[in-house]
Formats: sequence, structure tokens, C-alpha cells
Amino acid sequence: GAFFHTRRAGATLILGLLSVRFLPRFHQSVVTTLSARPWASLGIGFIAAVVLPVVCGLLLATVLAIPIALILLTAFFIVLYWARIYAIGRIGEFILARLRPASSRASAFVLGLFVYYLLAIIPFIGWLVVPLVTLFGLGAELIARKQFYVTAKTQGLI
Repeated sequence: GAFFHTRRAGATLILGLLSVRFLPRFHQSVVTTLSARPWASLGIGFIAAVVLPVVCGLLLATVLAIPIALILLTAFFIVLYWARIYAIGRIGEFILARLRPASSRASAFVLGLFVYYLLAIIPFIGWLVVPLVTLFGLGAELIARKQFYVTAKTQGLI
């Protein structure tokens, strides 16, 4: 129980701080998307969480597409894990905007992580908070990735 939560919080802290430090523009674009379009983020996150496993299941059913399904599943689980990081950053930014508006993204992320894990360990509430945070973050990340792709394509970068 406690060891699992501590280890997971530690891994999320490291990944979140790496995201803030080394992917600052993308990280902030996902957090901003989550702020500007929360319900679209939740809806797209929910659809993706339902559709992608079904698509992977169908791909696994065909012998030739098994490698594609395995790659897609791996990418899905990575994105799903990472999605929480953006939502946690948004939680921290939301709180700090009211307390100290000039706070750094890193401090916002650390505060958001603390609040997230406090809520996650509460029975019944945690069972709702954890999937919602993941779905909100997943949708916002997918929206931001699409915008990133469209911008890169328009500029001839891809």
C-alpha cells in the first residue's frame, strides 16, 4: 500500500520535473489546453481510453498486425501514465494562481502532486480522482499533440 504510493509518487515527481524542465513549451501547452478546454479534454480522454484498447484488441486478433498492436499498446500505456503529469500540473497551477500568482511551473507541479496523492489515498474519493485526472490529462495531451502536429506540418517541419 504505502510503499506502492510512495514509489509511484516519486516516479511521477521525477517525470513531472523532467517534463517541466526539458519540455517546457509542450508541457505548458497541455496544461493550458486543460485549462482552456477541460470538458473537451475529458471527453477526448474518455473516448481514447475506450477506443484505443479495442483497436489494439482487434489488431492483436489479426496475426500480421500483432507487432503494430504491441507498439500501439506500449505507446498508449506510456501516454496514459504521462497524462497524469499534465493534469497534476494544472491542479497545482490552479491552486497557486490564487495563493502566489508568480509561482514557477515546478512548484505548481510539486503542489499539484501533493494534492493529487492526498486525494488518491482517500477511499472512494481516490477511486474517482485517479481515473478522472488521467482522463482529463489524456484528452488534453492528445489535443495538444494534434495542435503540435498541425503546426509542425504547416511550418514544413514534418
